[in-house]
Amino acid sequence: MTELLALYAATKQAIMQAPLTVEQISEFKRQLATLALPRTNALEQAIVALIEDNLSFPRFQIFYVQNINGDGSLFSFPIHPFHWQAMTPELRQGFVTQAFMYQAQPVDLHTAATLI
Repeated sequence: MTELLALYAATKQAIMQAPLTVEQISEFKRQLATLALPRTNALEQAIVALIEDNLSFPRFQIFYVQNINGDGSLFSFPIHPFHWQAMTPELRQGFVTQAFMYQAQPVDLHTAATLI
């Protein structure tokens, strides 16, 4: 799980700096292939999906977080640069370190597991 979160954070950070290059995407996909063994944990599956979503639109500086709906289902939510700019510094910091959100607020893995 730690390796997946680190890879997710790396893709997110790279996207925030500049649109991804073909080389970056290839390297991230190679790393994901080595980490994404058959996953049975719902949180691990959700993080793999986020990494794949992050690599889907390389020309745009959009990254994704998993929104936890009221019924515990997940929706991959895009964070666009103008959403990012409109956030408070505290909210931005939360999204830098977390992969999940609930009611528009970042949540940690323990809270995400409880809600799912």
